[in-house]
Amino acid sequence: MKKLIRPVIWVLLIAITLAFTAFTLLNNQEKAAAKVYHRDPDTRVPVTTANVSKRDLAAQQLFTGSFEPVRENTIAAEASGKVVFVGIQEGDAVRPGQVLARLDPESIRLQMEATKVHLDGVQADVNRYATLSQSEAVPGVNLEKALVQKRSLEVQLKTLGEQLARTTFTAPFGGVITRRFFDLGSVLAPGAPLVHLTDISSLKLTVAVPEKEMLLFRTGQKVHISVDAYPGVDFSGKIRMVGVQADAAHNFPVEVLVSNRQKYPLKAGMFGTLSFQNTSRNNVLALPKTALTGTAKEPRVFVVENGKVSLRSVVVGASNNDYYEVLTGLLEGDTVVTSGQINLTEGILVKSALNK
Repeated sequence: MKKLIRPVIWVLLIAITLAFTAFTLLNNQEKAAAKVYHRDPDTRVPVTTANVSKRDLAAQQLFTGSFEPVRENTIAAEASGKVVFVGIQEGDAVRPGQVLARLDPESIRLQMEATKVHLDGVQADVNRYATLSQSEAVPGVNLEKALVQKRSLEVQLKTLGEQLARTTFTAPFGGVITRRFFDLGSVLAPGAPLVHLTDISSLKLTVAVPEKEMLLFRTGQKVHISVDAYPGVDFSGKIRMVGVQADAAHNFPVEVLVSNRQKYPLKAGMFGTLSFQNTSRNNVLALPKTALTGTAKEPRVFVVENGKVSLRSVVVGASNNDYYEVLTGLLEGDTVVTSGQINLTEGILVKSALNK
């Protein structure tokens, strides 16, 4: 009898434990669900709005940056040897192909002379074997070996000629010698730096543009540049690159190519200011900049209709510090959200306060 009671007790204990565990889990689930916030669909989210209206956008946009060379490079030695000629000094302007320096070519010339002598001997053997092989006085294999040796010497002679040419260092492009790393009598190894060559016939002005202003810039667009060193002088430039990656401050790099002038020479490191003279627009449909959401290349706005918001794509044009010109996507009188967008989703109810 006792043997039968013990298993029953264990079964009851296990059942009670499982029931208690299930009750505890269910109770905890109900408590957790009660703590989760569920927004009342009838609750209106407070936002600030503004009406799209026509305005005069008359303002000048200014962006400051510094000039950099369009092209600069450190020219390195392509051969080893002792410098026997120096053709430039730091600060010199050089043209493409101008000789910068020469290495002592004597050892290479001697090798070329020895190779030529050897080649003449092999050529004589080729001529002799060619005559003898026709009369079968010598095996044809002798002629084949002489021809192979001749070809090898010709390749060797060509290689030595290229090495001789590399003992003369020339400028790959025109520019100014900003650094010189060698002197007369220096012994150079392949890859040793010779000079730092900087081309400032054109310069690039790099400016940091905030994300909200990126829509102003297009590759190939002409802009105006002013320089502190030449007050009142206007430089024209063309945008050659609009950055696709922002820095930590959400600014994008924009590069403007500016041709240098002989009368007003620009130098690398100077400050320049990019200005948009053509941003003045009269009586155009205008949208507050604070209404824009999405990305700079795909701007969108939340439009309020019958107390609900809908997300709409827009195309914008000129701007000043506060407004964008609306090209497509909105109509005059449309109400757009200017603050509180972070709490919005498509179709949500809002309670708006008009920002005038």
